Amino acid sequence: MDFKNISLIGFMGSGKSTVGEILAGKLRFIFIDLDRIIELSEEREIRDIFKRDGEKYFRELETKVIKKIYKNKKCVFACGGGVVKRKENMHIIKNNSTVIYLNISAQNALDRLKDDKNRPLIDVENKKEVI
Repeated sequence: MDFKNISLIGFMGSGKSTVGEILAGKLRFIFIDLDRIIELSEEREIRDIFKRDGEKYFRELETKVIKKIYKNKKCVFACGGGVVKRKENMHIIKNNSTVIYLNISAQNALDRLKDDKNRPLIDVENKKEVI
């Protein structure tokens, strides 16, 4: 049987990385966290990329990584929360994987992320407004 990749999408804090690791283990697939791949390729954290180069640059990096890694098979991908912002990303993801959307309520996301200092898009005083 030819197994397709699985891509997990959803808002930050929805559990993509946690669920992805568990799912990959159960299926004996490789787990790949897109944000982690970007950090490794840039040799710096996402928050530093956002701070120094901005979101537009980060989204360009994200697209480059997606183009490269979606050639792999039998992988579970944890996609960054903003991956859906580019149609090109979603086209590649949809054509190369089964997409699973992890839904989370705004309140649950806020509860999970309230003390998280590593999320540049919510590194603001009033997180509730952003979420």
